[in-house]
Amino acid sequence: MPQVPIPAGYCSISASVGSGNSAPENGPEMSCGKNCLPMSTAASYVGEFPLVLECSVTAVHELGLHTQFIGEIRDAKIDEELIGDDGHVDVDRLGPVLFAMNPGSYYGIGELIGKAYSIGKDLGEAPFSDGSADAH
Repeated sequence: MPQVPIPAGYCSISASVGSGNSAPENGPEMSCGKNCLPMSTAASYVGEFPLVLECSVTAVHELGLHTQFIGEIRDAKIDEELIGDDGHVDVDRLGPVLFAMNPGSYYGIGELIGKAYSIGKDLGEAPFSDGSADAH
């Protein structure tokens, strides 16, 4: 079970609220016991987290009661021990988690269920395999 979710919510709040949305240059210890480090944007991040994606907002869409934010990944920070022999992120080592807003809970991701682009091959020919984009 990944250990990041336990302090993640609290540290994220502490990093953005406690530091005025930016981390001091010296990377002080936050109240959750983790190091708050600056990013190239006005945000800060928890230095002990194994994977951090730094994003900036590129568009905002009001959708009734909700707001959709579209972002661009500006930088990625990852612990070297999470990189597999093939040079890519080893998902098993990372132990990614999902956050569900309702009920406000973290969930671990399970085992591999299939390979992309091949899992459905036994279902027959893919739609539009002839190169056409016509809807049927």
